[in-house]
Amino acid sequence: MVRRLQIRPNGVLAEGEPVVVLPAGTGPRQIRVSADQRTAYVLGELSGELITVALGPLRLGAIVNRRPAWLSDPSGPNLPARLLAVGDRLYVSRRGLDRITVFGLKNDVPTPLTEIETGTWPRHFALSGRWLYTADQLDDQMTVHDLRSSRDSGQISLHIPIWRPTCVLLVALGSGRPP
Repeated sequence: MVRRLQIRPNGVLAEGEPVVVLPAGTGPRQIRVSADQRTAYVLGELSGELITVALGPLRLGAIVNRRPAWLSDPSGPNLPARLLAVGDRLYVSRRGLDRITVFGLKNDVPTPLTEIETGTWPRHFALSGRWLYTADQLDDQMTVHDLRSSRDSGQISLHIPIWRPTCVLLVALGSGRPP
């Protein structure tokens, strides 16, 4: 079940009403809401699904699409880790399969476009312009992919050794703000 949480004026976090009931075994990991606030995308860590939820009046939701969160079938462990929405694309990282699947959105429904190979166990990633940065946790490195080289192909441009990276946070130098 996905519930709305409310932050009260005194700063206390309170559990709110349900938004949508998900199938048993989904294991919701992350949720992203579309720019127009009409659609939510739920990444199921246990089910390996990307679930599309139409948000109605009062933000109550209904599942309109369920699909695997990958393009190629997994041949081993497949644990979705991160869901990112950028423009008309969704990006899903998958630990075990060691890929990021890129989805296009047509009428708010995700369609897989391509997969970007990453290092081992891509725990987290971030995008900035044409660059995709992945925290390849079990490879002890961060990998930088050039997405402009061939539309979302993710050609590897650089490996940066970092012990067990788990998160990528991009900050513009000198500003203290994300780029």
